[in-house]
Formats: sequence, structure tokens, C-alpha cells
Amino acid sequence: MKSSAVWAVVTAHFCHNWGYYTLLAWLPSYFESVLRLDLTGAARVSLVPYLAMALMIPIVGAVADGLQEKYSTTKARKIAQGVAFLGPACCMALCAYLSPLALNCKAALITVLSVAFALSTFSRGGLYCNHQDLSPKYAAALLGISNTAGAIPGIIGVWLTGKLFDITKGNWGLSLFVPIAIAQVVGFLVFSAFGSGEQEWE
Repeated sequence: MKSSAVWAVVTAHFCHNWGYYTLLAWLPSYFESVLRLDLTGAARVSLVPYLAMALMIPIVGAVADGLQEKYSTTKARKIAQGVAFLGPACCMALCAYLSPLALNCKAALITVLSVAFALSTFSRGGLYCNHQDLSPKYAAALLGISNTAGAIPGIIGVWLTGKLFDITKGNWGLSLFVPIAIAQVVGFLVFSAFGSGEQEWE
């Protein structure tokens, strides 16, 4: 636990999942409230960003392989994870801006969310490969550690979003999207500074 690279991947997992779990929990309510859809319609629209994510995964695999052929493993992991953090962070900031105008720009809002989910899949070429880089033998244990940290936002992030929603009197931008953007930027900074693709243990 003295390894800065391990703490970098743990932090990256936490920050990445902050966006994933809070959106997973709150998107149907967001669409119901902002786009004025019924619960069934909100649930259906909520599927669109996840479909974009699924369609992007094979592309990410090919791009990640290309990065590793051109750059060192460390640089390739940082580039991929950088896209997975900064792309969604920008999209979340744009969603915060668009939310008050949602009824007039439904398609744009859903498109931006879909782009965010699609770009987040670059984490498959970043943090999710990193455990194997650091230690092929102990990769499962390292994933267990980072995944434990990654599960925490499923509790704290979802709860905090609700509290912020109440405090801001129903401001979706400040309660949902801005905290996600902040988490992504923090994850980017930490992983860029301390992440490594070099093997530390067998």
C-alpha cells in the first residue's frame, strides 16, 4: 500500500465510478423531471447512453492496442484514461449548462450524455488494464482493492446527489453534473501524476 501507482489506480477507480453509479441511479429521475417524460419513457431514454457505451467498447480495444504499439505502457494507459476522464468531464459541464434549457434541446442533451458514456469506455484501456501491468500475479487482489473503492460512490455519490438536489432546490446541474465533472478532473490529475504501467511486483 506504499505504492503511489496503486493509490493512483484506486483513486481513478473511485472517481470513474462516481460518474457511473450516480448517473445509473439518477438518470431516469432526471429525464422524468427535466424532459417531463413518464417513468417508462424516462427509463427507455436512459438506455440510449448505455447503448452508446456498448457500441464503443470494441473500438476502444483497437485504439488501446494501437496506443500501446506507439507509446510506452504508462503513456498508453494515461492517454486512454485521460480521454475517459476529460471527455465525460466536459460533457457533464455541458449537461449542467443545457439542463435549464432541456425542453428545447432534448436531442442535444441525450447526445451529449451518450458521448460522455461512450468516451468513458476508454477506461477499459486505462485503469482496468492497469492492475495487470502493476503485478500479473497479484492483479486480482489489486482489482479487488480498487473495486472496493469504486463501489463507495454507489453509496456516497448517490446519497450526496440527493442531498445537493435538496440544498440547491432542484438544480440538476449543481447536484448531479458538476460533482461528476469535479470527480473526473480529480481522477485525471491523480492518475496522470502518479499512474504507472510498469511492473512493480511479479
